[in-house]
Amino acid sequence: MANLVFGVLLKLLQHMNTDAGEHRSLAEGELFPNQGLGMVTPLGRGVETTWRCLIGGDCGIRGLTPDDLKMNSFDDEKNSYTFDQLSSKVAAFVPHGTNPGEFDEGLWLNSKAIAKFIRYALCAADEALRDADWLRTKEEEKERTGVTIGGGIGSISDIVEAAQMICEKRLRRLSLFFIPKILVNMASGHVSMKYGFQGPNHAAVTACATGAQTL
Repeated sequence: MANLVFGVLLKLLQHMNTDAGEHRSLAEGELFPNQGLGMVTPLGRGVETTWRCLIGGDCGIRGLTPDDLKMNSFDDEKNSYTFDQLSSKVAAFVPHGTNPGEFDEGLWLNSKAIAKFIRYALCAADEALRDADWLRTKEEEKERTGVTIGGGIGSISDIVEAAQMICEKRLRRLSLFFIPKILVNMASGHVSMKYGFQGPNHAAVTACATGAQTL
């Protein structure tokens, strides 16, 4: 995560230092003359919102409540609820809603097979592609455009929900879309399918090295 944040901030600073409406020109021989940025973070949706909140000292972390947990059952052995057993009760959530700077989930909910982390990836990728002016229409350009998106563990909320169903012996309630929802590579897959990109498709899942390896 630290590597990913560093890489994003480095590109963001380079982006902010360019003249309005222009992208930084790279040295001759480098492959990517255009840089596009897209963000969906606990500070908000979009580069402008995230940057403004970041330099303004805003915090994207808040305290957890029992309603945030899908598995807040009572543990007879420990005589306490799951929430009370948590060693940490803070987390960072992406702000959802229809207001400016919030993530409007309805705009990206095109299929039951698309988990929340995939919708975040689609939203960030769309902003980055528009920022880089790389919404290609020619087949040759699509064939030369690849997608690489790294991640941690996919849709942990869907994994937790499936585990709860198994423990409660409600196996018939398991969705047929469970596996496509939790695979990290589905984020880059859905981005490439949405824009018709036919180049290399890659998904790094290498713990703290994920950000650096993806970049």
